[in-house]
Amino acid sequence: MHVIEYYMHIFYNNNVFILNHILPPSDVWLSQMKNTFTIPNKLNKFFVGALILTALLFVFIFLPSTAQASQTGYVNAQDLNVRTKPGTNSSVVGTVSYREVTILGFEKDSDGDVWYKISYLGGEYYVYGEYVSINDEDEEEQAVSADAGSFEEQLERFPSSYKSYIRKIHESYPNYIFEANYVDISYDDAVYEETLGHRKLVNMYSDGISWRSLSPDCYNSKTGQWYTFSGDWTDAGIDVIEYYMDPRNFLSVKNMYIFAQQTYSGAETKSGVQTIVDGSFLAGNYTDSTGTHNYIDTIMQVAAESKVSPYVIAATLRQEQPTWGDSPLIDGSKKYYNFFNFGASGSDVVGNGIAYAKSQGWDTVYKSILGGAKSYYNGYLKSGQDTYFYKDYNVINLNFDHQYAQGAYDQVGNAAFLRNAISADHQAVVTLRIPVYTSIPETPQGYPEENSKLNPRYNKDGSVIARKSTTIDTPKSDPTPTDPTPTNNETPEEPKTKAKTYEKGDANGDGKISALDYVAVKNHIMGNKKISDSSKLAAADANGDGKISALDYVRIKNIIMGR
Repeated sequence: MHVIEYYMHIFYNNNVFILNHILPPSDVWLSQMKNTFTIPNKLNKFFVGALILTALLFVFIFLPSTAQASQTGYVNAQDLNVRTKPGTNSSVVGTVSYREVTILGFEKDSDGDVWYKISYLGGEYYVYGEYVSINDEDEEEQAVSADAGSFEEQLERFPSSYKSYIRKIHESYPNYIFEANYVDISYDDAVYEETLGHRKLVNMYSDGISWRSLSPDCYNSKTGQWYTFSGDWTDAGIDVIEYYMDPRNFLSVKNMYIFAQQTYSGAETKSGVQTIVDGSFLAGNYTDSTGTHNYIDTIMQVAAESKVSPYVIAATLRQEQPTWGDSPLIDGSKKYYNFFNFGASGSDVVGNGIAYAKSQGWDTVYKSILGGAKSYYNGYLKSGQDTYFYKDYNVINLNFDHQYAQGAYDQVGNAAFLRNAISADHQAVVTLRIPVYTSIPETPQGYPEENSKLNPRYNKDGSVIARKSTTIDTPKSDPTPTDPTPTNNETPEEPKTKAKTYEKGDANGDGKISALDYVAVKNHIMGNKKISDSSKLAAADANGDGKISALDYVRIKNIIMGR
């Protein structure tokens, strides 16, 4: 009884606040309520409190809740279909590409795949959840990163061939954190993936002929001509890709910033941004419809709002725009601004870029830089591609079609700006997120010779000549022990009926290898929908290495695409 009376007392003493915020009355009604509730009798106070509690319960139970606000998501794909219902058999009403969407809920289709209900063109429709990341600000702010441990503990998580490089960095930067990211793919498989689909390119004029691939996809051996892609670029040779994908080649005080974590920390300074933008238009002011502002101030404001390091924003803008800032994409002559060059491709680079900016409402410089930074965060940093290396070589989640730049060495050029901003402070705390492949050559791949001769790693027919160096497996620091021996030391009985077998890759057992198998393996790995049938589990092990991993769905994808 004392507990109930205590809470009734609280409700009574705060009745004006509660009624004013939960059930807003008119001034006259509020005045009457104040007079009515001025009752000295303790019992009357109890009943008044009970009355208020009853009213509150009525509000929370019977009136619509406003606490469950819709979420914001980000589409990480080009031309993602928007459908009337969850499932690929429903009608398509339009597409969305690399943009924020309002998420109203989710449903699963008959295969157990998640589809998000979004607000689109005034209606409610569905998009496939695989390509949408959810913004949950509260969850992110409450997340606490695990203790990195002492330097020696950090070092122990890396293969021995990494350690001498990391020790040397530690001598100069004792507070840097070295995070070993075990990626679920071998170095050779990752390199192979990057040779496909013109994913990594070199420049026809600034790079040597020996750096070009001789693959039939980009080189005509009969005419001696290379095909070009994205302007004056052609496919990078496999040795070039090998060099830029080997982390050990960049574990130095000069190049380590390709592994620096790019999220906003609050420790960044305007002077650091100044160092990056010196000598460019970004060191000065700009004028748009909102007045005259300073670029550095804008970059700092955008960083805090977008959660992207201002150093990364400044470095990216320098990389994307000409030094004098005279591109029609950002000079205001088109009334819209596209500082990150989103959508600026195809036969009409400027027209397409401005059309994209217009679709996003980027009619001021601030909106453009903020919108670009948010897209960068949602499209890359939030999905784990939060270093220059992972942004350009997506081994962190093995989506090789989701990479920021095609230039084989893009990450090195960007990281140079970052180095200029922060390398002088030897007491700073910077996290370096470094990939560790399941296997890698014993020694780092050397810098490929650059000259006017044809690439020596290709045969006349364009096939690749295998690398000669030895590859070694990389054991994880926390392997899960397994013991196949029965605990009672008895031999298990043979099954009475022979289990059905399926072709490697046919994870759903429907007699063919298709996208359904790719999705089945991925769902199994992510725990969304486990494969329980032993025969289908065996088939899901597409590469036959005795376990189900990302390598299997990469292999299935390659089979489907005829690679």
